[in-house]
Amino acid sequence: DSRSYFEEYPDEVRKCFSLIKVVDVNDEVLKLHNVTTMQDYQKSFARVFNDVPIEILKKQLYFLVDGGTKYVTESVMKTLDGKTKNILVNLTIDKSYDDRSAAYMSIIDITNLKDTEKALRESEKRYRYLFEVAQEGVLTRLE
Repeated sequence: DSRSYFEEYPDEVRKCFSLIKVVDVNDEVLKLHNVTTMQDYQKSFARVFNDVPIEILKKQLYFLVDGGTKYVTESVMKTLDGKTKNILVNLTIDKSYDDRSAAYMSIIDITNLKDTEKALRESEKRYRYLFEVAQEGVLTRLE
């Protein structure tokens, strides 16, 4: 089966992703990757997948091989100039093509959201520590 094959030959996973042909992207995708033209994006598209962990690529490939039509995941990517971004990926396969050769993908940059979540967790951890080591007690009244 295909899963066994890709487990035995993980380099083939990246090879599959190198076969993807990007037909068009909007200006927001160009901004996300810090390029200015579609040609620049297409020339360097293969590098986008080089930094994605193989396990994430396997999940996406298995989704396609298993006949999935909708895939949503959070992931991390590097822009073409090396910056790390947290993203939300939404992939939909166009069912009007029998060979599953067309797909639509939206990528949302959630880096600021993830940074805010991290800062909130760190802040909560600091305040919890202060509460636990405080010499004075805190009294609350429940009604």
